[in-house]
Amino acid sequence: KLLELYFESLHTPALFLCRSAVLSCFSTGRSSALILDSSYSATTTIAVHDGYPLFATSTSTPFSSSLICQNLYQNFIIPNKINLVPYPLLRKSFDSSSNSIRANFVPNYNAYKSSYKQFWINRLLDDIKQSLLRVSEYPLDSTLFNSNNNNNNNT
Repeated sequence: KLLELYFESLHTPALFLCRSAVLSCFSTGRSSALILDSSYSATTTIAVHDGYPLFATSTSTPFSSSLICQNLYQNFIIPNKINLVPYPLLRKSFDSSSNSIRANFVPNYNAYKSSYKQFWINRLLDDIKQSLLRVSEYPLDSTLFNSNNNNNNNT
């Protein structure tokens, strides 16, 4: 039905359906490549040769953006007792007695469904992840850690 809509209603002259790995190759100007696609739910690899995906080479792992956010929440936010309140659930108000701006919960905060709150907490965790978590460009030099540990033990 969707194709019928394209051709008859929108008068589309042609339609090209393709796998995302092949489109990733074409976007870099290549017809053959090894594609590593790290998305929110999974990380997949697949080889593409002359514009055709080689499905026998395809692998997938659950290590993904959502797993990093989940670990950030469980290993940093919860142990440090940080209360995450997404910004759409806050309202600014001016406190004239202290001459400052305060953040308060929106009216009927408890009326919002937990799935809505969790959606915004996930967005906030994703923002924290993208802003703070980085992979080093350089290999880890373990001698730096060994020398620091030796100095601490001597004092």
